Amino acid sequence: MDRARQLAGEVLLCLFLVLLGTGIYSMTQPSVAYNGALDSVYSDGSLDSLYSMVSYYNAQDGLLAQLLHGDVSTMFLAGTVVWALLGRYREGPAVFALGLLMLLVSNTWVHLAAALVVAVILVRSSWQEARVNRRTPGFVAATLAFTAFLVVVI
Repeated sequence: MDRARQLAGEVLLCLFLVLLGTGIYSMTQPSVAYNGALDSVYSDGSLDSLYSMVSYYNAQDGLLAQLLHGDVSTMFLAGTVVWALLGRYREGPAVFALGLLMLLVSNTWVHLAAALVVAVILVRSSWQEARVNRRTPGFVAATLAFTAFLVVVI
């Protein structure tokens, strides 16, 4: 049970790094405002107006980053519930509440502050778990493989 809890915490830490990377990438992309008229959408020039809306996504990289960010955030919240059920009764609900705060509040500074607190909690508990149960190369490989499975397959 201790190794399962440690694995869940390490996977949460890896998922958080994916969330951080996709969030920073999404923040650095310029936002594009749609300034076209509605009649141009229905005329022959509809592809031009549609292109002005979609150009934000930078040839699907931005769209992929946003979709990945949303999917991984859902997996992150579900993982915090599993992590709390496996024995992290104190940290699990706090990380879950901060994750919900980041999901529901669109203010960038609140989002970043909550993310910083989540990062501190995850790293601190990871260090505590590693003091009791050492990380072996096989354990690290299992953590990375499980994280890759969650991100790519699911």
